[in-house]
Amino acid sequence: RALALSPDFADAHAGLAQALRDAGELDEALASSQRALALKPESAVLQLSVGNLLREKGFLDEAAAAYRAALERDPQLVEAHNNLGNVLRHKGRADEALACYERALSVKPDFAEALLNGAQVLREQRRLADAVSAYRLLIQARPDMAEAHLDLGNALKGMGDSQGALASY
Repeated sequence: RALALSPDFADAHAGLAQALRDAGELDEALASSQRALALKPESAVLQLSVGNLLREKGFLDEAAAAYRAALERDPQLVEAHNNLGNVLRHKGRADEALACYERALSVKPDFAEALLNGAQVLREQRRLADAVSAYRLLIQARPDMAEAHLDLGNALKGMGDSQGALASY
């Protein structure tokens, strides 16, 4: 109804995109998100939303470009740093992913998603002592995050610390 009254209402296109995404209609959600962005090209948040939909559809290179564009508009957008890191991680570019997570954390040091993702990359790289430190920072910020305790246990187990792993599990 909002778009019927005002077809160039960017926020209504963005809201429609979110509703379509929630309904699993990714193609339509992406089209609505792109329309919102065309109407408000300066919006880093709308660019981030386009990137998220592109990533969900499996268009990783396009998603990475969208996240970079969002960061050009707003370098403080921690979600864009984090999500770009996730794309790079998925593409096997772990060191670049870590740099993205670190940039997110330089803006928001307690950003749980970036802490978790960075710690997981460190664990995957078998940099277990660094991973343990990162998981402990995450647990300080989010003591209720069960996944952080599980992953910490896995890292401690990998280091041969079965008692620490047991406590973490």
